[in-house]
Amino acid sequence: MTRYTDQDINELVFKAIVPKGLRPDTPEEIDAMLDALGEISLSEDEVQRMLRKIRGEETLGDPAAERGREGRDDAGVEMSDAELALYRNRNEDIPPEVEGLLQDMENEALEAGEEDEDDSEDDA
Repeated sequence: MTRYTDQDINELVFKAIVPKGLRPDTPEEIDAMLDALGEISLSEDEVQRMLRKIRGEETLGDPAAERGREGRDDAGVEMSDAELALYRNRNEDIPPEVEGLLQDMENEALEAGEEDEDDSEDDA
């Protein structure tokens, strides 16, 4: 069995995910890619962090978590408490009270769908 290093695996994943046309190799291709991106201003810290990640000196992941900030899954998204509970517990069994809410929501959706079908039949 062939032993792959982390760098070998990273290169394989990169080649599998990034299309050939988006993998600049020469300095000219890199400059063309940067010109196509437009003006993106990055701080020196952001550039250095990117370079460390590219070289494999720093792990890939959530930059907020790496900087010590609390990374919240629900940040910036408007959700009801029930929806947040479902999202937070998405890998666990659904509690009975949430299961009841889901069933109620499903029934409402089915009833609304039936009403829409009735309305469209009346229009015909």
